[in-house]
Amino acid sequence: MASATERTTQLAFAYKSSKLGDRLLLQAAALAGSLGMELAVVVPFVLPADGPGCCGIRGRRWRDMLRQVAEEDAELARRLLDETGVPYTVAVNEGSSVPEIVERFALEAARQLALPQAASGTVFTRSALRRVRRRAPGTVLSLAASSA
Repeated sequence: MASATERTTQLAFAYKSSKLGDRLLLQAAALAGSLGMELAVVVPFVLPADGPGCCGIRGRRWRDMLRQVAEEDAELARRLLDETGVPYTVAVNEGSSVPEIVERFALEAARQLALPQAASGTVFTRSALRRVRRRAPGTVLSLAASSA
């Protein structure tokens, strides 16, 4: 975590591809740009539990399919952000839960966190969003989904 005299230079945002996710990503980019920060995007990849996945697909094949979806989300985020002119990084990080991944991502480089005001349509469930807000280092900036 950054000390009181250090300036946080990255704004962290957790992304999942959806119409709302795309709008929030662009809003986070605009916020990062207005603050003179780099946008650091994490695409959470929650490791699936052992056992059958969807449609009878099991084990490594199921994990590989889910990882591919996360990689596609990361690529879409890069394409959307290329048009903003805001410096950014995009990473797919894995872990046991979305809150654990996002908290670790924010802490690892003393990033300031931007979170959606509501969980619906985002990478978060309501309880996961509350947990991350409670445990986030420093001030959390809220992003409201615009109707545009």
